Amino acid sequence: MTDIETPVLEWLRSGSEDAADTVGLPWEVKAVDKSMYVAEHLKMPFTLVIMFSDEFNDALTALAVGLLSRVSALGIGRSSLTGSLTA
Repeated sequence: MTDIETPVLEWLRSGSEDAADTVGLPWEVKAVDKSMYVAEHLKMPFTLVIMFSDEFNDALTALAVGLLSRVSALGIGRSSLTGSLTA
């Protein structure tokens, strides 16, 4: 486990349902592999994939594009990165 892993995972889990933005919501975080996690929230149409290593930290967003038009998916992706998406 990297030094940043525990605080980041705790931050993701410790949100509020009343949060004004995406990053403030409480995410359900599940371990997928060593230092790889999936974070989901029922109100969000995407899943966060978080990977930690000593060389890099990366967050990938897998959008449910099968359910959304490409324009909607791009807008949600952009909004989630800027923290302006509200449910």
